[in-house]
Amino acid sequence: MALGLASPSTSSSGDKVPGLTAEALAMPRSAIALEDHMLRLFNGRGAFSVRDHTVTGLQAVQFTPFDQRHWHFHAALREMSSNLVMDDAGADVWDYYARTGRGSHPLGLNGGSSPSASSYDPARGEVPHVLVLQDCTWQPNKVTRTGTFHKLVGDRWLSVGLTSVARADAARDIAHLQLDVKNRTGEVLNFVVLGRQRVANPADPNPATSDLGLHPEARAMVVPVLQAPGGTQLGCEQFEAVIVCDQPALEDGWALSVPPGATATAHLAVYFLPAGAARPGPTCPWLGALAAEADAALSRRLAHASSALPQVRTPYPGLDDLYNRCALSVLDSRWERPDWPLTPFYAAGEWTFTLAWDISFASALVALLDPEGLRLAIAAYFKAGLLRHSYVGFEGTLGHSYTYTVFSALWVVRDYLEVTGDMGFLDETAPTGRSNLEEMHSSIKEVLERYTAEDGLVDFGEKTIHYLETRTDGYQYRVAIANLMLVDALAWFAELARARGDAADEWAEAASDLKSTVDRRLWDEDKAWFANGFPDGSRQMVWSYQLFDALRGHSLTPAQKQALAGHIHEGTFLGPHGMYSIARTDRLHWDLDDVDWGGGGQYTGMPLRTAESLWRMGEAARAWDIVSRCTTWARTFPYIPQEIYADRLASPVVEQSVIIAAGGGCQAVIFGLFGIRPQMDGSLQVEPTWQPGFVGADLTGYRHHGKAYDVALGADGFSVRCDGREAGRSPYGQVLRYAPSERPAGGPSAGPSPATPGAHTTAGQ
Repeated sequence: MALGLASPSTSSSGDKVPGLTAEALAMPRSAIALEDHMLRLFNGRGAFSVRDHTVTGLQAVQFTPFDQRHWHFHAALREMSSNLVMDDAGADVWDYYARTGRGSHPLGLNGGSSPSASSYDPARGEVPHVLVLQDCTWQPNKVTRTGTFHKLVGDRWLSVGLTSVARADAARDIAHLQLDVKNRTGEVLNFVVLGRQRVANPADPNPATSDLGLHPEARAMVVPVLQAPGGTQLGCEQFEAVIVCDQPALEDGWALSVPPGATATAHLAVYFLPAGAARPGPTCPWLGALAAEADAALSRRLAHASSALPQVRTPYPGLDDLYNRCALSVLDSRWERPDWPLTPFYAAGEWTFTLAWDISFASALVALLDPEGLRLAIAAYFKAGLLRHSYVGFEGTLGHSYTYTVFSALWVVRDYLEVTGDMGFLDETAPTGRSNLEEMHSSIKEVLERYTAEDGLVDFGEKTIHYLETRTDGYQYRVAIANLMLVDALAWFAELARARGDAADEWAEAASDLKSTVDRRLWDEDKAWFANGFPDGSRQMVWSYQLFDALRGHSLTPAQKQALAGHIHEGTFLGPHGMYSIARTDRLHWDLDDVDWGGGGQYTGMPLRTAESLWRMGEAARAWDIVSRCTTWARTFPYIPQEIYADRLASPVVEQSVIIAAGGGCQAVIFGLFGIRPQMDGSLQVEPTWQPGFVGADLTGYRHHGKAYDVALGADGFSVRCDGREAGRSPYGQVLRYAPSERPAGGPSAGPSPATPGAHTTAGQ
């Protein structure tokens, strides 16, 4: 059943989402489908993850270049009168039992624990008493957990409540852990706060079973660095993870006294330092202030995004929630480290590489959020060479190439020009010494010169890795989408030339000639689909949703667009939670495990981009049929991961926990549902398509050249306000146009400023 006619839903909180705030985005751990190492805390500088089955456990730290997936940390409390250790080793017991089937059962702990045990060591057969996890709530850069310890020790009750708050620092390479200890007894309880950490040996083929160092009460240890993606070891640089606290230091921990019925707070922190760097002392009284600074930095980060991006309210709170979580995903891919050569750094997501392909799904949103940052990213892609390197690492390293990078980079530039109106960018000098326009022209000419086959199509060769890394063949040689995107690039160059007063005929003729060849050799009229061509003249039909990238642009006729869109329905490309990357009916290529491009689900940017294209085409019902399925993501993902299965709300643990391409969800709403269309000449068009069920939906605060535009969807038409004043009303099917306004030359638009509404007219679509 199509979901487009579903009733307005409720968000996970039951109310409309109030906006891009930490409180609005909070989610209980019990509702989150991500594995614990994928549940990240990130504050622009670095990240780490929570560890399930613990009240205080942390893991998988990434304060690059310190990047250690198998780093584990937790706290413990030793009650000084009984010498009993309330450890937080539940995850260690759980993991060992799950892996080996031996040792203590994790759900039976505390009943037969050894009173003298101070840590978990299955080899000795001793099991400590453990804290019991009760609740866990995630917010952006904050996880709050509560736990309990309630035991009769001899003739004495030892009853403690514990609340922990973990957060990443925004200015230093620090993991913060706040402990609020509640004494539920009638006597003073004196504790020693213990910090425990370990790191697995990355050279070990089974790193979960062997430790490079295990230091139960260690304040410092040396660990090796790993570099993502893939977890390959790049060097032997050494780093120290130094545990400190704001309480008085003892020999093996820190003293904490809690009066009867009271709560006392201790702030722990782990500093990640290059080996040999000056260490902080074991007692750091300022940790509480640093934790507060981290919260303030996160608030500023969210507030900036809320100001720069439009706010959305619809009758579907699930859509509002998805919109905000997609925006958060872009923020959680934006690294801000002054010690990196490129800052801000828009990573693919969790991996500290930037790729034109990934960012192209969110480039219009990034242009709204941070046009200067997007310009830096484009410069990095041009410097690396669009046909030579797709990956640009945080430290400037370069990775292998996808042929699609050149087309993705042009998409990024196109989004930048449309959103900012900064046509002067084209004449600015790229890092190669050529102008940015010449750099784009050169890349496309290189494609034509190096890869045009004898039949006139571009052929990138036999390796599927050049395209999508699929595990079945057929997506090789004269791939249809690559040729169609080349047609689009050539036609766009002609459009740019006409806008600049340059010669356009050569580009237009090249686009027309290639389009004729693609249609003649690859279009299958009966199947209403494009095949991929092989050198022997044969064709392979691969029902990949990547072909829907051609829906936006210059490469398809209106009839072809409608034909391709007609395949988007239940049982082919649509599943309960989005899209299948290979049509469910393609039994040659369907791959359940290869989620993003092989079949079982989606690279999460793709259904969102496809929906935007459908809305732009006027296919509102089909667009909403896709997006309504994607709104289920917001129920169970705090931010949007790289891949989500189409049949179940889960993400493969081998892929990135967050992806910048999720920004495509915001773009689908802004430029699709609400029909906002910035033009390269600096003008603005508004042309939403009638969408049943969205009466009363509104978008506020779209910033365009110093003005703020609001769009409201009504029963019979839509209305626009500019800087708070009425700026036009129109029935659906017509366009409101706003003339270009004054903007800086040779750079992106300045921030919002008071202005009068631009002129508007209505005209047929």
